[in-house]
This record gives sequence, C-alpha cells and structure tokens, in this order.
Amino acid sequence: MKKESLDAFKNRAKQILLNKYWVTLIVFAFIFLFVGGEQNAISFIKRQVQISRMNSDLARYKAASLSFQHKLETLKSIDSLECFARERYLMKTDNEVIFLIDE
Repeated sequence: MKKESLDAFKNRAKQILLNKYWVTLIVFAFIFLFVGGEQNAISFIKRQVQISRMNSDLARYKAASLSFQHKLETLKSIDSLECFARERYLMKTDNEVIFLIDE
C-alpha cells in the first residue's frame, strides 16, 4: 500500500513539475535571479550591501568633519593657536628651552 501511494505521489509530482507552465516559471525565475545582467537579484543584494557600507562611511566622515570644525573654531583665537603650535610642532620663543618627556 505504501509503495503504491509513494509511486502515485512521484508520478503526480513528475506531472506537475514537467508541466510547461512550471518549466517556464522555473526558467524565468532562474533568469531573474542569476542571469539577468545588471538587474538580477544577486547584483541587487550586492548593491544594497555597498549602499549600507557607504552610509556608514558617510556617518563616520560627518563625525570627523564635525570634530575638525570644532578644532578649527578653537584655533581661531591667537592664544589657542599659539598653544597648538607649541605642543604639536615644538615651537618656542628665542629665550625658551624645551624639555621633552617620553611617557
């Protein structure tokens, strides 16, 4: 009994899968997913990943830009500019001696 019902199921599944409409649907699905040139599903997923990566880069660059703008605002005053030059580039006046201490 089980063998006959299994054979009947296999035959019915074979009839459905070999139906010309199903074959056409499967072929078009394959073309859409894998072969369709620039407009296939795999390219779409790759572009979405690239867009999300670019959005995260954009957020990082905006944060860096804000940080640089803040530094620029602080360097606009003469006192902070002098302090920056002394610390960053080891500049000094003629009558000063600088001692460098490594930590």
